[in-house]
Amino acid sequence: MSEFLDALREWTPERTEAHPRLYFGKDDLPALREKVKRCVNIWNPILERCMGHLKTALTDLSDFKTGRTKALKLLEEMAFAYVITGETKFADRTKQVVNIILKWDDWVMAEHKPLRVDLAASGVARRLATVYDWLYDLLKPEERTALRTAIFGRGIDPFLEISKARSEWWTQATHNWRSVICGEMGIAALCFIEDYEDLIPCLEQSMEGILAVLDRGDADGGWDEGVGYWAYGVGEAVRFADVMARCSGGEVDLFGHEYLGMTADFGLYCGTPDGGCYNFSDCRNQRPNPAIMARMASYYQSSTWQWAVSQGPPDDIYGFIWYNPDLEGQLPDDMPLGKLFTGIGVTASRSGWADDKQVFFGLKSGRTAANHSHLDINSFMLSARGRQLAAELGIWPYDHAHGFFDTQGPRWEYDANNTIGHNTLLVNGQGQGYGPEHHGEVIHFETTSKYDTVASDGTRAYGGRLERFIRYAAFVRPDYVVICDDTAAGRHDRLSWLLHYEGSIEETWDNVWTVKNEDVFMDILFLRPDRSKGWVLNFSEATTNYKATYTEGSYVNRYVSLSPLHGTGNDRFVVALRPYHVEEPGEELTAEVVEESDEAVTVLITLGRRKDRITFHLKDRTINVGVGG
Repeated sequence: MSEFLDALREWTPERTEAHPRLYFGKDDLPALREKVKRCVNIWNPILERCMGHLKTALTDLSDFKTGRTKALKLLEEMAFAYVITGETKFADRTKQVVNIILKWDDWVMAEHKPLRVDLAASGVARRLATVYDWLYDLLKPEERTALRTAIFGRGIDPFLEISKARSEWWTQATHNWRSVICGEMGIAALCFIEDYEDLIPCLEQSMEGILAVLDRGDADGGWDEGVGYWAYGVGEAVRFADVMARCSGGEVDLFGHEYLGMTADFGLYCGTPDGGCYNFSDCRNQRPNPAIMARMASYYQSSTWQWAVSQGPPDDIYGFIWYNPDLEGQLPDDMPLGKLFTGIGVTASRSGWADDKQVFFGLKSGRTAANHSHLDINSFMLSARGRQLAAELGIWPYDHAHGFFDTQGPRWEYDANNTIGHNTLLVNGQGQGYGPEHHGEVIHFETTSKYDTVASDGTRAYGGRLERFIRYAAFVRPDYVVICDDTAAGRHDRLSWLLHYEGSIEETWDNVWTVKNEDVFMDILFLRPDRSKGWVLNFSEATTNYKATYTEGSYVNRYVSLSPLHGTGNDRFVVALRPYHVEEPGEELTAEVVEESDEAVTVLITLGRRKDRITFHLKDRTINVGVGG
């Protein structure tokens, strides 16, 4: 941390009244406008939205709670449209939105009170500062004064006061709240380099907060809040790094931080073929932030990260600014198809990089006590050809009024957050516990050109309900996944193996159930427990209705659960999963357990003439895969 702070303290800002300065300068404008011709796929949707904004009534923006998100997006896009086109109609519209925002009674969300600074306040401050920067030459003196007064009075000044005193909880955090607030307030401060006397003290607080977050990043680049909050929390750190480096002429360059140099791999590996992501924790199934990926690709000149950007090009103004059309994307053919993010206990594996028939398999271990985490240790997700089959429920709408974030109880009443909403085990209908003592650990991972194997110990997540829960998985690309769960529990405890799915499910032949998600299917072969010795197979669909903070609706938890009828205290679950397209089913896959002891379980997979043997070594906690000819 010290080297970046030292660089900041040694930097002497040029106190010149030069705008724009944050993301580009006046000298950059010709190239930025020329870029429109080369990046029409990014620019045209922005311009079309702005033309629509000109016709949209602004009456629904006057309420901070319901209008904030729309107002801030409109604000930035319209200001940027003016920068690129020079047409004052966009600037005039921007000013109208500014006047509405300046009349908001507060910038802090009601559910975050009694905080004086929160994520919303920093977001408003940064965007108003951006407008100040981009429209500077058009703003009248009184308009500049009004903007500056609001940005400092409601944003920068309370931020600096609170940060120095550590008087609000977020000043001690090491997750997205701190990096977002510190990054956005830092950018707002940099807008006023020419005359802000406390610029360096303010930036020190910003950098200390951001570095505290980045220093906690996974050694392999992962982020335990999930892909969505990686895009937000780490994304705002990247935004600040970009503006700070530019404003300091490269003298203060946070891109030299080790974590930033590798974290775009998290976006690369967790992006899925459906244009979404491995959406564990509170995360939507969305493409890992293309704008941030574009900035990282450009700074580090990474052709593989640029390729990831090309799979879902950015569609916002910062994606346009940061996308480098001169950097050629290249398939990451020299990179492994599987990746373990060691510090967060997440694996991401795929059958290929550019294949439109691609299969993705992810497994989640790690901490239950991470911010925005779920009780999901040893859960997995499988998608194929752009469809989730073994699904993640992902994020349900936030319900602040009823304790959605109260980890001492109410948070776990929402199925998407609790164990019942994930592809893992229940014990007597009960799931995992929350807290630092409830966690999982990946104890084995191997990736090869033909297969990936992983083993994760989820025993501690259950707080004593289980004596042992080791989940083994073998993904033989692109054909199938075999999962073997080795457990130890009480003699009369009932363990339930859960699989959530998208679409429908039906029994297609003896002991085989098929998930059908549009034109992509997945056969499920339950090998253990042995059906002949009795099992309980249950198909559940629970609908939760509630009024969330910003919306109201119904949310479905659909899953199949499997339990042995007569528990032994050492139950095993062995399941094979075979994804395929309805029009290209390929050769028939069959599976059987051919060897079984206290030390190992061997599964024989027959795929046409090919015979594969998967051996799960329960004592050594490793996996051997023999792929036949």
